[in-house]
Amino acid sequence: MTTTEQAGFDLPPRDHNNPPGPVVPETLIAKVQDHTDAAGAWLDLKAITDKDQAEKATDFVTGARKVWADLEAERKAQKKPHDDAGKAVQDLFTPLLAKVKAATDKVLDLQSKWMQAERDREEALRKEREAEAKRVADEAEKRAQEAEARNDISGMIDAQGQAKAAAKEVKAAAAPVKAQSGSSTGAGRTVSLRTYYSCVVDKRGPALSHYRDHPEVLELIERLANAEVRAQPKDAKSAPPGFRLIKEEKAA
Repeated sequence: MTTTEQAGFDLPPRDHNNPPGPVVPETLIAKVQDHTDAAGAWLDLKAITDKDQAEKATDFVTGARKVWADLEAERKAQKKPHDDAGKAVQDLFTPLLAKVKAATDKVLDLQSKWMQAERDREEALRKEREAEAKRVADEAEKRAQEAEARNDISGMIDAQGQAKAAAKEVKAAAAPVKAQSGSSTGAGRTVSLRTYYSCVVDKRGPALSHYRDHPEVLELIERLANAEVRAQPKDAKSAPPGFRLIKEEKAA
């Protein structure tokens, strides 16, 4: 006998805590099917040929728009509790997240300044080590040449060995300085001084010219132009400079 049987009750069904999913009323589904079937019949006509058909088409459009409005109202009604719950969660956590981010950014700013100063100090020391290593390498190379000139093989080999070791020191001293801060407890991730790049517009002409063919730029300026034309009086529509005005007549 299982523990559940011994306790005298059954386990709740799986996913019993999950709320029911969204459901579209069957009446609306039926209306959508009716109108899509009717639209197919209208399209089979190929063209509207008389006033009676035109008026019936008007009734169809009115009915289809009513179905769309009913669907949209149902969608909003079912979505609202989720939107309200999401907003409540967002309102609850947003200020707390903002506080933690601000606190983190302020301390990171202090760390950035310390690491920059530390990097500059280490860089100055590195340059001193590099200069000293080069001096030692140059002297060892000079001694090797002088020993070779006087046929002092032993001195030449010794000096060459010293020159080789000094060359390694020069290479090591040339390595870039890394600015970082470890964790005092060992539990935190090491914080490093990283370089970030960003751009701001300095000269609008060349900047816009560079991106003049970019799809997102074209989409943006077309949206701005359309908004400007819509705001113009009906009897004074004109395209902004660089645009072509398109006039279309559509049933609405």
